[in-house]
Amino acid sequence: QLPMAGSDFAEDVRALLHASYAPGTRLSDAFAKLLHRLLPDSGLVIIDADHPELKAMAAPLWEQALAEPDRIMQALAGRTWELEARFAAPLRLRPPHLFLLDDEGRHAIDVDHGVYTVAGRPGRFSYAEIRAQCGALWQHVSPNVVLRPLYQDFLLPNLAYVAGPGEVAYFAQIAPAYEALGLDMPTIWPRGSYAWLTPSLGRVLRQEGLSIADVAADPLTWFKSEAMAHLPVDSEALLSTLRRDLERALATFEQDARAVHPDFHGAFAVAAARIDRIQHYLARRLTKAARKRNATFENRILRLRNHAYPQGRPQERIMSALSLVAYRGLDVFRKAPDWLDEDPTAQHVYEIP
Repeated sequence: QLPMAGSDFAEDVRALLHASYAPGTRLSDAFAKLLHRLLPDSGLVIIDADHPELKAMAAPLWEQALAEPDRIMQALAGRTWELEARFAAPLRLRPPHLFLLDDEGRHAIDVDHGVYTVAGRPGRFSYAEIRAQCGALWQHVSPNVVLRPLYQDFLLPNLAYVAGPGEVAYFAQIAPAYEALGLDMPTIWPRGSYAWLTPSLGRVLRQEGLSIADVAADPLTWFKSEAMAHLPVDSEALLSTLRRDLERALATFEQDARAVHPDFHGAFAVAAARIDRIQHYLARRLTKAARKRNATFENRILRLRNHAYPQGRPQERIMSALSLVAYRGLDVFRKAPDWLDEDPTAQHVYEIP
């Protein structure tokens, strides 16, 4: 059911998915197989954070989170208030920031003044009772979004972490928890943002002298202004002159007409409103004529925008790596330029033939 109709390498992608997501394969294992097939010879190492031995190795982290929930909350509260004063803090704090796992899924643990509850389960538990449910080797726990990066850095201390926009916001909020738990927080480096274009769309971008950010704007508003800008006459000056001349003529006419009879003002107001509507009508017609004149330009830019911003959002939010593979083949990543040294604060465009 993948939306790849007409793409040259759709069957290769289907074969790739069937080989990775085979019946009986765990989702995490299937994902790992897919990445290794997409990035062969890359040296990529994938670790399943749900592995029982890793859970057991992180016992000190789980112990602190479960037994001393106020420690993390106090560390995060100040930072959360700072963020809320200027932005919306991205994470909801829910101590002890752990889930209990069972055959039915995962259930959030809550704690209030030393009394623990589990979402979807009846009863209130003491620390000893909730600890027993976590398993002797903590095999029945899972971190929520607050503890997940701390778990990662507890197991594998990182010098730097390349993060997307959402993760950058998360780290801004949870940074004090690292110090509270005695962990070193990695340097957070924002990942770059990339859009790929076909060579023909790349030429449109260059010929029109546009940046990729230009085509991200609301198309109707943008085309309206662009169409007016491409007119062979100064449309704004034309309409301004019309408005000024009419206002002067009306003012003179009203003054002379009142000399005929002082009750003329009512009729004049009606006529002035009609003339105002005529001005707006002419402005709309001029804009429509400008857009019609620039229909070719508009079609080219709309095609470019629909590709660079599918559904009005950046490619990376809509298109997966498989979309690119379906259209350009399995070796597309081997041909890609070295993106690691690019400025991560800007969106980059690459033409992939």
